[in-house]
Amino acid sequence: MANVAHPEGSDPVLAGEAQFGFAHEPRLLASSRLFGVTPRTAYVEVEGDMLHARFGPWVVRTPTANVADVSVTGPFRAWKIAGPARLSLSDLGLTFGTATSAGACIRFREPVRGIDPLGLVRHPALTVTVERPEALQHVLGASADASAPTRDSLRQRLTRGALHGLAATAVMSVPMLALQRLEHDERTPPRVIVDHFLPARLLPDGMMRCAAACAHAVYGAAGGALFGAFIGPRSARRSVRHGLELAAGLLLVSYEGWVPAAGILPRWHRQGAVRATNLLVSHVVYGTTLGRLERSLLPSERRSRTSG
Repeated sequence: MANVAHPEGSDPVLAGEAQFGFAHEPRLLASSRLFGVTPRTAYVEVEGDMLHARFGPWVVRTPTANVADVSVTGPFRAWKIAGPARLSLSDLGLTFGTATSAGACIRFREPVRGIDPLGLVRHPALTVTVERPEALQHVLGASADASAPTRDSLRQRLTRGALHGLAATAVMSVPMLALQRLEHDERTPPRVIVDHFLPARLLPDGMMRCAAACAHAVYGAAGGALFGAFIGPRSARRSVRHGLELAAGLLLVSYEGWVPAAGILPRWHRQGAVRATNLLVSHVVYGTTLGRLERSLLPSERRSRTSG
């Protein structure tokens, strides 16, 4: 669908329909085109009672009645918006970005689908760098209610927490792999656990490494989902402390509990100094990262609603 151009200063609402093209900065065009985002495939359209935003292969479609607030925001850092649609790890906000100068942040009453085709992740807000963000704010503002909160359902908290857990798992893997080099056994604890349940003779080493990484990711995502759904939202201002408490609980339940009970590894306090330190440090990093991600949801610590 072609973009509709409107003269400067004119009202973009034409017969109940308004379409806004994106402001494409020349330096960002190449990175956008790599993901199918061009001036013809990127636009925001308000038609009747529906809002339709397209950004190459990514689409957000929702009734205008679902719009709670629209604000003009920016400027943005180029590395945060260049290329594909961007997902904010802090609040799951979505960004369709093609320019650094300014954009419109659309907050919804009910989170919307957009980043994945199955709609597993829902977004409380969408930032679009259209050419005239003030005009889009004017068009959508008629039905918006800034006092209406965005519903933070259990599903939303579980999804957000799981993604936070995956991010924290990636961060904790850095010290885990670094300290593992000091041990005689080159296998990380997740690999030892996977080797116990999947004997190495059944799969090649590369697939065993992949299985260990997946198991490690699932472990971290599950912990993050638990934190996001039942711990973080109730005590966000003390989220780092609670993140560390969750990490300590996971360490004790796993490496003082079911792992030694299954005969996989000795109890944590009876393992060698290097491995015991490795497990402690990596879980501290996990809990701290998880807590800081949850803390970023506090209004006092939010910056602009850009993703990345």
